[in-house]
Amino acid sequence: MEVLTASSDERIGHFLSLNKLIAEYDPVLRNHLARAQAHNGAVSYLSTAIQNEFTGIIAENVRSELLRSIKRNKYYGVMFDTTPDASHREQMSQIIRYVDVDFVTKNVEVRESFIGFIKVYSKDAKSIVDLITHTLERNMLPLADCRSQCYDNAAVMSGHLSGVHKRIVDRNPWVIFVNCDNHSLNLVGIHSASQELETMMFFRAVESLYNFFAKSMQRWKKMKDVLTCTVKQECDTRWSAKFDAVKAVHFGLAELVDLLETMSADANETSKTREDAQGLLQNIVKFKFIVLLAFWYDLLSKINRVQNKLQDPAMNFHEASKDLRTLKQVFGQNRDSLCKNALVSGKEKCRMWGMQIQGRVRKRKKMDGEQLRDEVLTADMELTRAMKSVVDRLLIEMDNRFTRLNELDAKFGFLIDVKRLLDNKSMSGCSLEECCALARFYSSDFDGTELYNEICDCRMLVQTRKSDARQTALELLKFVVSYMAMMFFQVYVLHYKFF
Repeated sequence: MEVLTASSDERIGHFLSLNKLIAEYDPVLRNHLARAQAHNGAVSYLSTAIQNEFTGIIAENVRSELLRSIKRNKYYGVMFDTTPDASHREQMSQIIRYVDVDFVTKNVEVRESFIGFIKVYSKDAKSIVDLITHTLERNMLPLADCRSQCYDNAAVMSGHLSGVHKRIVDRNPWVIFVNCDNHSLNLVGIHSASQELETMMFFRAVESLYNFFAKSMQRWKKMKDVLTCTVKQECDTRWSAKFDAVKAVHFGLAELVDLLETMSADANETSKTREDAQGLLQNIVKFKFIVLLAFWYDLLSKINRVQNKLQDPAMNFHEASKDLRTLKQVFGQNRDSLCKNALVSGKEKCRMWGMQIQGRVRKRKKMDGEQLRDEVLTADMELTRAMKSVVDRLLIEMDNRFTRLNELDAKFGFLIDVKRLLDNKSMSGCSLEECCALARFYSSDFDGTELYNEICDCRMLVQTRKSDARQTALELLKFVVSYMAMMFFQVYVLHYKFF
């Protein structure tokens, strides 16, 4: 076959390339490939149709093995997400999350197995639910054994009245919905930023800076020569990108102003470049922009730290709930100081640059029935109102979007907090009430009193093995499996279900 010749390696394809590689160490395959090259047209089983069939057989074997492993471990969680492919056809990815326990080797692993893509023809909640349940039936995975479902925050998936997760819960009340906390935090930021016109104009100005320099290699080089941190592009779906964009401008504002002034006055630049540079100067050398720059840098830096932590593979919902509650508390307690500090920083910078702070004084029109005169709104008052409005919207969004996470933590958090779970000395340890409350939800699976007794026995055994520290729920489950799972049946079942 001519495609097997050395001169055509650049178009030989992955399948034949792998065969040629293996043939260097396998004499049978080496002889077969040599025969195929010597006798062009002979049966070689290397045609494109055969290649596709081989690939399909291998893929089906891998998929079958994954499904066997999932069925062997009984309980599982589902993760589905839809996205258009390169040909603009909608498809849904299917991932199964489960705990793989090997009682022979005493090994425990939490696995997320990709099962395949599913073609989607309709994106309403009923059609998606029918597609999910049909796929599970085809894979012989009983919905009764499903214990969690995870989707994005699209209304059709997360709607609490008729969304996909609600329809699944109607069929199996034990399928707990866990949405993406990172995506939720992104949506909190997006809706907070769109609360005020001043804020939307601020981010538009930041994006304009990137677009101006990114359009020309010469402009980009000039910008890199004066800035240690280059300007960044924004992205609504990744708020870490907004933080990077604001951070670059925050620390390089003086250099950017000098550069834009130079470019706008440079006769060697094109008229378009000079005009755009002058327009950007007018947008960023403003009291409002400088104050909002300080405000959003402070706000986004706190959000970014939590968001980076949420992306940690070791993060669990208990720690995520604590971090998000702390973030909300910080914003609530520092609402006034965030605004005040931004105003002070902005005024100081304006004084250093000799800029005018007070712009046109606005008046608030009185409403019908009011006896007072029209209220005068200064620049300080306008910005303070806008910044407080942003923080208030952020707090409301965090309340609304993380209610489900906090409820999940209230129900299962004591099982994830291993230090508290195994605390045998203080009153803060796991209580009988918590175990019984969870048992009422899973009334057919275990008994709350027996669960509490097993946890107490587990504490006793762990106390004598302090050298083998157990810091995570997975480490505790490994200990239970290695000691004998049936001796701690209730603890085993719970940790086995909810990873």
